[in-house]
Amino acid sequence: MTRLQEIINTAKGFKYSINLEYDLNDPLKIENYIPTDKAMKIMNDIVNGFIFEDANRSHILLGSYGTGKSHLTMVLASLLSKKINKIDNDMAYTDLFYRISNYKQDFANNISQIISEKYLIVLPEEGLFDFEQSIILGLKKALKNQGLESYLPKTFYDTIIEKIEFWAEDFPTTYHNLKEILQNEYELTLKEFISGIKKYDKNYYHIFLELHPKLTAGSKFTPYNRVRLVELLSSIESVLKNYGYKGVLIAFDEFGKFLEENIDNFNIKDIQDLAEYCNDESNKLNTSLLLITHKNLAQYTTNTKEMTEEWRKVEGRFKRHNITKHSKQIYELISKVIIKTKDGWQKFKELNKENFKDLMFYLQESNLFVDLTLEELKDWILFGCYPLHPATAFGLFNLSKLIAQNERTLFTFLSQQEKYGLNYFLKEADSDFPLVGLDQLYDYFLDLIKQEDENSRIYGVWKKAHRSLQKLNNDEEVAKRFIKSLAVINIISKFSRLAPTPENIRNNLGLNRKKFKEVEKLLLEKKVIFYRKSLNHYKFFDGSDLNIKAKIKEVSKSRNEYFDPIVKLNQNYLLSPVLAHRYNFKNNMLRFFTSEYLNIQDITKEKIRGSIQEKYLDGKIFIILPSSQNEIKEARKRIQEINHKQAIFLLPKEHMNWKALLSEIDSIEYLLTQKDFLAQDPIIKLELEFHLEEKQEQLLAKLNQIYHPTYNQADFYYQGKKIKLKDKKELSKLISEICKEVFTSTMIINHEMINRNQITGIMKKVRKDIIKKLLSENDLQSELGFSNFTAAHTVVRSVLVKNDILKEVDNQIKIVVPETIGNGQGVVQEIKQFIAKAKDERVNFKNIYDNLQSAPYGLRKGYLPILLSAYLRKYRGRIVITKKDEDREIRPAIFDEIEENPQVFKLGIDLWDDEKESYILNLEKIFNQYIDDELKKRNRLKALWEGMKKYYRSLPHYTRNTNSLAEETMMFKKILNRDFKNTHQLYFEIFPNKLSENDFNKLADQIENIIYKLNQALDELYSEIVIKLNDLNELKVYNSDTIKGKFFNWYQQLPSKIKNHHFNWQVNSIFDLIKDSNMKDNKEFINELAERLTGFTPAQWRDEHLNEFLANIKEMFIEINDYNQNEKQHGEVKLSFIQEGSQKELSFNQEEVSDLGEMLLSKVKTDFDNFGHSISNKEKLTILFELLKEQL
Repeated sequence: MTRLQEIINTAKGFKYSINLEYDLNDPLKIENYIPTDKAMKIMNDIVNGFIFEDANRSHILLGSYGTGKSHLTMVLASLLSKKINKIDNDMAYTDLFYRISNYKQDFANNISQIISEKYLIVLPEEGLFDFEQSIILGLKKALKNQGLESYLPKTFYDTIIEKIEFWAEDFPTTYHNLKEILQNEYELTLKEFISGIKKYDKNYYHIFLELHPKLTAGSKFTPYNRVRLVELLSSIESVLKNYGYKGVLIAFDEFGKFLEENIDNFNIKDIQDLAEYCNDESNKLNTSLLLITHKNLAQYTTNTKEMTEEWRKVEGRFKRHNITKHSKQIYELISKVIIKTKDGWQKFKELNKENFKDLMFYLQESNLFVDLTLEELKDWILFGCYPLHPATAFGLFNLSKLIAQNERTLFTFLSQQEKYGLNYFLKEADSDFPLVGLDQLYDYFLDLIKQEDENSRIYGVWKKAHRSLQKLNNDEEVAKRFIKSLAVINIISKFSRLAPTPENIRNNLGLNRKKFKEVEKLLLEKKVIFYRKSLNHYKFFDGSDLNIKAKIKEVSKSRNEYFDPIVKLNQNYLLSPVLAHRYNFKNNMLRFFTSEYLNIQDITKEKIRGSIQEKYLDGKIFIILPSSQNEIKEARKRIQEINHKQAIFLLPKEHMNWKALLSEIDSIEYLLTQKDFLAQDPIIKLELEFHLEEKQEQLLAKLNQIYHPTYNQADFYYQGKKIKLKDKKELSKLISEICKEVFTSTMIINHEMINRNQITGIMKKVRKDIIKKLLSENDLQSELGFSNFTAAHTVVRSVLVKNDILKEVDNQIKIVVPETIGNGQGVVQEIKQFIAKAKDERVNFKNIYDNLQSAPYGLRKGYLPILLSAYLRKYRGRIVITKKDEDREIRPAIFDEIEENPQVFKLGIDLWDDEKESYILNLEKIFNQYIDDELKKRNRLKALWEGMKKYYRSLPHYTRNTNSLAEETMMFKKILNRDFKNTHQLYFEIFPNKLSENDFNKLADQIENIIYKLNQALDELYSEIVIKLNDLNELKVYNSDTIKGKFFNWYQQLPSKIKNHHFNWQVNSIFDLIKDSNMKDNKEFINELAERLTGFTPAQWRDEHLNEFLANIKEMFIEINDYNQNEKQHGEVKLSFIQEGSQKELSFNQEEVSDLGEMLLSKVKTDFDNFGHSISNKEKLTILFELLKEQL
């Protein structure tokens, strides 16, 4: 017997994972790289960034573990870092160039260009937590390798080193204290700390920030050469260019892993700035950034939705490349990795001809590889993937996608010398035709499966499998293989391709049918699995020790008294409706009869009528389920007394104990809700679910047999008579005839999307657009102006045009009444009568909905709002819709609400007498500029009320809040401050009552007068301010036409010592205001004066602000007079200096420094100390004096 190991081995190049730093330019790795078209396209895109200025140079390389991301990056980086003279003699590169040329000549030309040039490859340092730090260290290493390390600019890390050296030389005490603090508080030696700083470790930087104030009397460390990555890159562009470099590639391998570990502390701006820098066309040197991840950046964040959105914005700056291979490519690659010796393999194939034939038959019958051709199945799967069973090849690809990581991938399984891998199997296999089963995948990937999140589906499958394996003995090896295979199939969970069927598992295990049945029997008897006959699937089943059937019977007995099987049936087991196919086809709509189960005592005329009319149904099939022969007789007698046109009855020919079966189902469902009972054993729930499914299948099978005439297990009755029906087609025909007879005045609406009770969100939007046109446009257009073949256009044609409701009359498009019943003449008359009643009283929308949805109309709710809007159009501006007596704005959306709850909405049409019309017209003239014309078309009174409120909101704050107005004006303000929902009541009851005027023409004049007073209120306030200021003693003596002039004259006579003295902010700011020669207007001056003294202009005042304003002015005069009379001031500081050739004097009074002031003083001292001798003492004094002048 030939051993598999002698004829099959695996390709060398797949035996190792890639490390960018160590594998760069490795000939073996390059030689064994098999680039797909997708991989070469990605490389071409990245290379274009170095050739074309406008190309994107920020890239993300996506792909699951084992898809070759790092290998691609290594090959690209090797090409960029190699020189052409080295490549000429390198077989690895020669083969690669051959593959590239076969892909695309343009790409080959680009590669030829870049390999003749110099590029700097930057590989960020691994194992760090800071993005910029990782790249800076990678950059430093790359420059060092090229002998250019000295060109890296100084960073704040370098500043820290210099500072420590400075302390060591000039301040030994500080240096000693540094070592003490590091040792005692951070458990670090100085040597370790300096090493961390040299590695650009931010942890050590933050330590220095913490300890610096402790060593320098509280001063903060403020470096002047703060480093940013993009600044470093920008600063070395010229250096690299001078040394002949054409570009820089920053390749961040395992960036996904870096993000997983640091996402919560990641500064998004770092990566955003770097991406923008790379894409900047103005750079002297093209720099490309390549981030390698196994998913999109936004998927790494575990924070808020806002943070996820931020990451998505960052992703937008990158070009994303997904390297994940399609299944076709993977299976082709697998076939290339598994290498067969030519002679030995041909002989093996010949010896196992029948085995391969059987395997090919299984392949063709299965759904495993639906995307492969017959030739591909044979070459790649049957022979190429051997010794993998086809299901195992499928499982390997799909399982590795779910759980693979660096240490365990599809290709490590195929190539490495590990237990349970392919090479292990090749070594151990000793049968004539050995096949790798799904169970071996379970063993190989077991550690990764167990590492899944405990709440995940995959971990849940492993727990079931693990529990099942523990129930088996050591010698039951085949049964264990069965369980492992079942586990892999469930983990993959692609049952449409690989389901846990007997045939799939038997074939994968390589068992004959007899042996398989023995294993299946063992597992079923041990309650390790159960078989779902309806699905033809196996499932894990851990049976409990509890007698579940006895418990179900016990619960059923205790619930029997109050359990109603009919309620249960109607809640959970209603059968599918029967369509009136012939009627629907002829009338272009959808009518159908639903089903309902009835107790015998409920077979009454009232019950039947209410059941149909309550929900406006087309009709119903009432199913009676008798439990005895006497019940059949009683039910038949009752049915024969019912003569309802929309009711069909179904009575089984044989009775059965329906209640017992339904009670059992009910008891199981009840037990599934009892947490304490289920907690006894976690397996109980699974066992109950199994029993429930069985019973439900039994019930539904019996119900369907009764429901369908084909089985002839029930009699059908209509209008008291038994009728003969052969099949469901005849039942549908009967329902069509009933609908034709019942719905004689319906409308034909040839549009199934609108001709229904529940329309989609999109159709609601279309309906709103139509209603908006009907209720807002002055002149209607043909088809309401909608473009041909749009959704709105087709609905308008189906509902309005085809039914002669929207048509051209006397060269105008109008809404008219249809001339025939078939077009809905009766429907329109119902709507017009409903609107006519609304002119006299508020009418409930439920009335019209009830009438139109019932026989003889039977309309669907979907288009009712369109019909209502069409005939309400005539009364635009006078339509009032109320909900619980509150006005609702007439917008298209209101009809959605009416449709949901018509009983809470009422319609009114406001038609007034001439006096009221004149009253409203006068009010509209007063508030004309504030009224929304579009709203006025929909609701005239609502628009007027909104306009009045808009006017009121436009008034100054003072006018709206002052209490110094006349009584009737105050009452008017009070009304405007309220929110009135019923505008009809507001204008015709509340205004006349509150303003004590019942003559509407006089009421309009009264309101106009009130508006005049409101408009004058602020001007009257300014007049009062002028009078009050003129009465002040300090200003009386001065003659001037303006208040500003009086203040100016007063200021001019003040002595110099007052003008040069620094009082409080208010006084000084008023001095500045008085000196402002540009301000002459009284109102402008008063506004500025009021704002400086009260914080508000008069327009923003309340009543009390006037007294506050006058009090502050008086206080200013007192303060100035006090200072003027006192010759010597305690704590006064006087400054004298020469500026622009003239001597100036300033003075101010010192105050005690507060705690906050002490902090400011300390900060200023520290900042002066930090600058040391770099700024002279004279310059420091000048700076202080400039600050002082600004404050004074």
